[in-house]
Amino acid sequence: MIISVALLPIILWPLGISLQHFEPFLPYISDMGVTAPAASLFTLMLIFAAILLLIFTTIRYEIIKENIISNNNLTDQTIRDLKSLNKHSLRTGICMSLGIIMVASFRASETLLVLTVHGISALINFIAFICDMYFQSRVANLMSDRRTGRLRLAMAIIVITMLIAVLGFAGWAAMVSPPELQEFMATENRLKWKSSQNGYAFHILSTVCEWILILTYCPYFWTFISQFKVYTINEKLG
Repeated sequence: MIISVALLPIILWPLGISLQHFEPFLPYISDMGVTAPAASLFTLMLIFAAILLLIFTTIRYEIIKENIISNNNLTDQTIRDLKSLNKHSLRTGICMSLGIIMVASFRASETLLVLTVHGISALINFIAFICDMYFQSRVANLMSDRRTGRLRLAMAIIVITMLIAVLGFAGWAAMVSPPELQEFMATENRLKWKSSQNGYAFHILSTVCEWILILTYCPYFWTFISQFKVYTINEKLG
């Protein structure tokens, strides 16, 4: 899952630059997948990431459930809280997976309706991501792993800040941009936004914040590695 998220900009950004698909220093992640052949790779990689995320979410749910059963030091209230948080995290993981699939299926280069669905799906994914980090920070705290709990909560705060910044800078860029760029549906104009045009600086600030937001997925999922590696899958025959 970590590798899949990291490979998205690593592959698509150089590909787009080499084929001169966009001009900005850093495009929006979705804008890297609007022109062939990057569009096909964008869809393929995101759907693959969504499948991995769904598998990860299911395994994590089972591991936490097993930890609750095997830990004899937990109070009844803590057990109830952990079970509730675990179910909430399962839901947020499913929402993230569905959001990624929708983002991959409805690309940001088509009609206004498709672009709207794309934006709403991305927003659902980010909100679910924030909720998941919050739930899992509480799980870590209840499991006496307060260091990991604080780390996950800090990441949630970073993502909230970046999400607000992405929307704020994008809105400001649209307000001060030239008339031909104010229509966000003009994909070609958006991809070829020149540094000499008004609004470009705010546009870049928005894209930088989005990249930070997306790349936060990697260290967040990294916090589960130590939790996962103590378990093995045993096949029972009989």
